[in-house]
Amino acid sequence: AELGDRDAAFSLGYMLFKGEGVEENPEQAAKWLRIAAEQDHGPAQLCLGFLLENGHGVDRDKVEAGMWYELAAQNGASDARRAADRVREGLDEEELAELDRMVAHWRPLDTLPESEDPSL
Repeated sequence: AELGDRDAAFSLGYMLFKGEGVEENPEQAAKWLRIAAEQDHGPAQLCLGFLLENGHGVDRDKVEAGMWYELAAQNGASDARRAADRVREGLDEEELAELDRMVAHWRPLDTLPESEDPSL
């Protein structure tokens, strides 16, 4: 995961999110899920959206949550479309426009940015 492998980053983030085999740690979960999500990992995008929508381990941000849900839906993650629609229903016109702009301009990272230090 520290080398930027998206599947490994997702697995670690999910374990930290659920407390499976490790102590639950939403802050670290968000960090690792973001690494995988930024590399276009649908399930990680869905989980990160959930953390952002609910403010678990990160500041609550419904617009960014909506972006991750939209991207997860595009990647075929189950329940992502329903989550994206739910978030959209609670946003005003300005927030919807920002969400659509974010989705349109989003591009996946190929690897972990060199400036990122993912060490626990």
